[in-house]
Amino acid sequence: MNNQLGKQLISLLELVEKLSVIASEIKTHTKSIVDQSMNKSGSMTTPKKDDSLMKHAKTNQSDERIISLMKTIETLSSTLSEIRQSTMRRPLNNEFYLTDNELSVRLKISRRTIQEWRYSGQISYFRIGGKMVFRESDIQAILEKGFRNSFR
Repeated sequence: MNNQLGKQLISLLELVEKLSVIASEIKTHTKSIVDQSMNKSGSMTTPKKDDSLMKHAKTNQSDERIISLMKTIETLSSTLSEIRQSTMRRPLNNEFYLTDNELSVRLKISRRTIQEWRYSGQISYFRIGGKMVFRESDIQAILEKGFRNSFR
């Protein structure tokens, strides 16, 4: 489950990077269009004072939107990076370990049930100081062993 979350976060980060590139391209494209329209209108006819002010206001408004979009994308990117770093734990010997709290949340069972399973030997664990940890691969193996196909 933690691996799935990590993969989803990585794909979100890639998506945010793509959005950032697209926003930059939009900004560049918008500026070139505005520059071209200003050049065309200046060379064809002499723009009225009000027309140039309106074009300038439109340019500033579109620039503000693009800048706002860029800031939002940057904020989203940094937030996702922070989430990824805080949730992605490094494995020990390529194994992930869960505490009894984490295991109870994942399996949607009480900590007392986990304790009973420990006492009866149904589930293997490591005791480090006063803390119990469970190897994720062991839990996965127990779940797969208990899996039953439907009759239909």
